[in-house]
Amino acid sequence: MRLMREKGTYYVPTIIAGLWVAEKAKDPDFFPELVRPKAAEIGPQIKGTFGKAYQAGVKIAYGTDTGVSAHGNNATEFKHMVEAGMPPMKAIQSATR
Repeated sequence: MRLMREKGTYYVPTIIAGLWVAEKAKDPDFFPELVRPKAAEIGPQIKGTFGKAYQAGVKIAYGTDTGVSAHGNNATEFKHMVEAGMPPMKAIQSATR
Protein backbone atom coordinates (compact mmCIF):
# COMPACT_ATOMS: atom_id res chain seq x y z
CA MET A 1 0.00 0.00 0.00
CA ARG A 2 2.86 2.32 0.73
CA LEU A 3 4.19 1.88 -2.79
CA MET A 4 0.74 2.36 -4.31
CA ARG A 5 0.37 5.63 -2.40
CA GLU A 6 3.87 6.81 -3.34
CA LYS A 7 3.39 6.02 -7.04
CA GLY A 8 -0.17 7.38 -7.20
CA THR A 9 -1.56 4.00 -8.21
CA TYR A 10 -5.34 3.65 -8.14
CA TYR A 11 -6.93 0.71 -6.37
CA VAL A 12 -10.19 -0.66 -7.82
CA PRO A 13 -11.39 -3.02 -5.10
CA THR A 14 -14.49 -4.67 -6.66
CA ILE A 15 -15.85 -5.45 -3.19
CA ILE A 16 -19.16 -6.81 -4.48
CA ALA A 17 -17.38 -9.45 -6.56
CA GLY A 18 -15.65 -10.84 -3.48
CA LEU A 19 -18.80 -10.69 -1.40
CA TRP A 20 -20.70 -12.52 -4.14
CA VAL A 21 -18.10 -15.30 -4.10
CA ALA A 22 -18.29 -15.46 -0.29
CA GLU A 23 -22.09 -15.71 -0.45
CA LYS A 24 -21.89 -18.53 -3.01
CA ALA A 25 -19.46 -20.36 -0.71
CA LYS A 26 -22.41 -20.98 1.64
CA ASP A 27 -24.02 -23.17 -1.01
CA PRO A 28 -22.42 -26.63 -0.77
CA ASP A 29 -23.31 -27.31 -4.40
CA PHE A 30 -21.72 -24.19 -5.87
CA PHE A 31 -17.98 -24.61 -5.19
CA PRO A 32 -16.04 -27.83 -4.64
CA GLU A 33 -15.48 -28.57 -0.95
CA LEU A 34 -11.78 -27.78 -1.27
CA VAL A 35 -12.52 -24.27 -2.61
CA ARG A 36 -15.33 -23.28 -0.23
CA PRO A 37 -13.24 -22.15 2.78
CA LYS A 38 -11.09 -19.80 0.71
CA ALA A 39 -14.12 -18.53 -1.22
CA ALA A 40 -15.87 -17.74 2.07
CA GLU A 41 -12.94 -15.56 3.18
CA ILE A 42 -12.39 -13.54 0.01
CA GLY A 43 -15.29 -11.09 0.37
CA PRO A 44 -14.48 -9.93 3.89
CA GLN A 45 -10.78 -9.90 2.98
CA ILE A 46 -11.33 -7.59 -0.01
CA LYS A 47 -13.55 -5.29 2.04
CA GLY A 48 -10.97 -5.17 4.83
CA THR A 49 -8.15 -4.48 2.40
CA PHE A 50 -10.18 -1.67 0.88
CA GLY A 51 -10.60 -0.04 4.30
CA LYS A 52 -6.87 -0.32 4.99
CA ALA A 53 -5.99 1.08 1.56
CA TYR A 54 -8.33 4.04 2.01
CA GLN A 55 -6.94 4.77 5.48
CA ALA A 56 -3.39 4.52 4.09
CA GLY A 57 -4.14 7.22 1.50
CA VAL A 58 -4.20 4.98 -1.57
CA LYS A 59 -6.18 6.51 -4.45
CA ILE A 60 -9.46 4.68 -4.99
CA ALA A 61 -11.35 4.31 -8.26
CA TYR A 62 -14.85 2.87 -8.33
CA GLY A 63 -15.31 -0.23 -10.38
CA THR A 64 -16.96 -3.60 -10.17
CA ASP A 65 -16.39 -6.97 -11.70
CA THR A 66 -20.06 -7.38 -12.45
CA GLY A 67 -19.40 -10.43 -14.59
CA VAL A 68 -19.56 -12.49 -11.40
CA SER A 69 -22.56 -10.85 -9.77
CA ALA A 70 -26.01 -9.77 -10.86
CA HIS A 71 -26.01 -6.90 -13.33
CA GLY A 72 -27.78 -3.83 -12.02
CA ASN A 73 -26.56 -4.31 -8.46
CA ASN A 74 -23.23 -2.56 -8.91
CA ALA A 75 -24.36 0.53 -6.95
CA THR A 76 -24.16 -1.59 -3.80
CA GLU A 77 -20.39 -1.15 -4.13
CA PHE A 78 -20.90 2.36 -2.72
CA LYS A 79 -22.55 0.94 0.40
CA HIS A 80 -19.66 -1.44 0.99
CA MET A 81 -17.10 1.30 0.45
CA VAL A 82 -18.82 3.44 3.09
CA GLU A 83 -19.14 0.50 5.50
CA ALA A 84 -15.39 -0.04 5.13
CA GLY A 85 -14.63 3.53 6.18
CA MET A 86 -14.88 5.80 3.14
CA PRO A 87 -17.13 8.86 3.57
CA PRO A 88 -20.20 8.74 1.29
CA MET A 89 -19.18 11.74 -0.83
CA LYS A 90 -15.70 10.28 -1.36
CA ALA A 91 -17.30 7.03 -2.53
CA ILE A 92 -19.41 8.94 -5.05
CA GLN A 93 -16.38 10.93 -6.19
CA SER A 94 -14.41 7.71 -6.72
CA ALA A 95 -16.87 6.94 -9.53
CA THR A 96 -17.36 10.41 -10.96
CA ARG A 97 -13.99 12.14 -11.03
